[in-house]
Amino acid sequence: MTVESVGVSFGARRTVGRLPRAGRRWSAIAIAVTTIAAAAPLRIASADEAASKTAAKAKLEKGADLLVSHDFSGALTEFEDAYRLYPSPKIFFDIGLANVGLEHNPEALRAFQRFLIETTDASADTVSRAKAHIEALRPKVAIIDVSSAEAGLEIVVDDLSVGRTPLTAPLYLAPGQHRLIAKASANTPPGVKIFEVTGGTRASVSVPVVPKVAVVSPPASTSSARETTVIPPLVEVHAAETPADESPLYERPWFWAAAAGVVAVVGVALWLTVGRSTNDPKGSFGSGTISGSP
Repeated sequence: MTVESVGVSFGARRTVGRLPRAGRRWSAIAIAVTTIAAAAPLRIASADEAASKTAAKAKLEKGADLLVSHDFSGALTEFEDAYRLYPSPKIFFDIGLANVGLEHNPEALRAFQRFLIETTDASADTVSRAKAHIEALRPKVAIIDVSSAEAGLEIVVDDLSVGRTPLTAPLYLAPGQHRLIAKASANTPPGVKIFEVTGGTRASVSVPVVPKVAVVSPPASTSSARETTVIPPLVEVHAAETPADESPLYERPWFWAAAAGVVAVVGVALWLTVGRSTNDPKGSFGSGTISGSP
């Protein structure tokens, strides 16, 4: 049995043994399909890249027309859209021009600097123009290095989030007063610092200390405590249940009324007894027989 080796692109190899002619033909078709399938993603990626580049070029041309007509805001939108479609560092030069027209000096300075740093095949004329714009913008922009002793803090300058500490790039700010806020999380109060900068200078600003909030957990309640907790009922005291008077007996009105009644009864009884003994000759008093009388 002979063995035939068929080479496939991208270094893949497949070994095919002696097969009938029909079988060898289908094997060749299968190998060809595999080769096409392997190369298809590259061609699709290349086609997508070309389409993105074409769309970006159309955006740049439209932005250039808006720039000539002094519609700087519209030009900036077109240039930024073009960079999202095809992120070429050369577009930073156009973004810088639009920001100069809008007098967004910090954004313009950063755009021209990124153009010079990231573009490797720019023309000498364009490089010279970018450097001239940078020299003109330096007196109008303050460069701020932000330092922080704590990592992971979100830094917000003038209501714009600029990243988390440690920041990898300096801030470009317009001259004047600015407010820096450092946030640790949504549950902790932020640190706030107000500072003022001057154009054409470079300064360092330290991040304010973010207050720490101690979280105190409530004491855990046990089931036994809940079972032994008894709330006494509300007791209403009525007039009939009011305690009796605790004063001495002789100070109570009914005592003297009762005493007067007893005295009256005793007096009546004595009067009746004395009266009966005087009027009745057979009474027990003075009616005795005297011995020796006639």
